[in-house]
Amino acid sequence: MRMKRRSLHTVMAPGLTILLIFALSRGARAEDATPAPVQASAGAAADQPATSTFSNRPGWFGLGVNIGNLVTGVTAKLWASPRVAVQAALGGGADGNDLRFHADLTFSPAQWASPDGQYLLPLYAGVGGVAGHTFAPGPVPSSTEAGFRAPLGMSVLVRGNPVELFFEVAPEIAIETASAPARRYTVSADGAIGFRYYL
Repeated sequence: MRMKRRSLHTVMAPGLTILLIFALSRGARAEDATPAPVQASAGAAADQPATSTFSNRPGWFGLGVNIGNLVTGVTAKLWASPRVAVQAALGGGADGNDLRFHADLTFSPAQWASPDGQYLLPLYAGVGGVAGHTFAPGPVPSSTEAGFRAPLGMSVLVRGNPVELFFEVAPEIAIETASAPARRYTVSADGAIGFRYYL
């Protein structure tokens, strides 16, 4: 019996040793395969709140109301990144006999965050186009205009809240078809406030 036990022990010991080495080697490979935590740079750290808890996330689409001196109607915005977005508005002017549309590509070079991390205020600038048509009654002919605009504004974002508040001013230069040659080019400033709800 002793000889059998020694034989059994002699056979099992190398097998257990091999299994133990195999298990340890697999654990070491698993630890090596686990990616090490990456230290965020200053720029990435500044973008982290925007990409995690605020509504300026890539691919987020917002729809809302635009109230302005040239366009009052609906507005939409699509974020391509926490700092780049495409926005647009469609509506009528103060006289109620025109229809205007504008679309902009905006970039946010600075984003101010509140000390408690509850608010994010992206300051943005952009470039875009504008088109409109005035349905003039009576003997005054209708007219169509098209041109460029350069919006400057600020958004107000709240952590965990899908609503964006914004206000902006946008200088515009446009060509109007029905104006006299001396007044064919018009320069104006569009100011607007509004909100968007992100779906």
